[in-house]
Amino acid sequence: LTDSSLVPQLKSLSSLIQEELNVKGLEILEKADQYVEYRLKPNFKVLGPKYGKKVKEIQKALGQLDPKEAYHALESEGKLSLSLEEGDLELSREEVQVNMVAREGFAASSGSSGVVVLDLTIDEELRQEGLAREVVNRIQKTRKGKNLRYDAKIRTVLAAPKEIQEAVQRFRDYIAKETLSVELELRDSPSGQGEVYKIEGHPVEVLLEVVE
Repeated sequence: LTDSSLVPQLKSLSSLIQEELNVKGLEILEKADQYVEYRLKPNFKVLGPKYGKKVKEIQKALGQLDPKEAYHALESEGKLSLSLEEGDLELSREEVQVNMVAREGFAASSGSSGVVVLDLTIDEELRQEGLAREVVNRIQKTRKGKNLRYDAKIRTVLAAPKEIQEAVQRFRDYIAKETLSVELELRDSPSGQGEVYKIEGHPVEVLLEVVE
């Protein structure tokens, strides 16, 4: 984060952020250097009219800087000092373009307040948890389609292939709680009476019955 004042707010909203973005954990760091690389180049649109042919020398000078240190100088001071043949030159944040490239296994995006990095590594537990969340989503869609009360308790029957069933078994309590399912039955073959959805290419039939 470049704006440390946001830290308390992010910490207080940590659970909500994780839930909304479907991420397992949230870590707040001062710098994202271990996850990204920085690449600097002149903002030709701004510098061209101002410096003309000198832009090439500016580009060469930028290429000789440590991109990481230059990036942090721009973020903390709003300017960057360069040594040219005719003397020193200061560039503003608007005069330098910073391209951010995530290291392998990560995705990154930057904004005015800092950098967001996603760890794309997914182990078996995370993969199954993702499937379980998809199952919850499909059950909730079925509830909504039947115009059930928000507090209506249900019996749920899922017809799904083995891969989906394994995820449901592992996160059975979570699925039951999120969908108000007092019973959760798994079947290998669809009945033809429920709603059919696709989860990662697998057909899943959802059959609901309201518990009086």
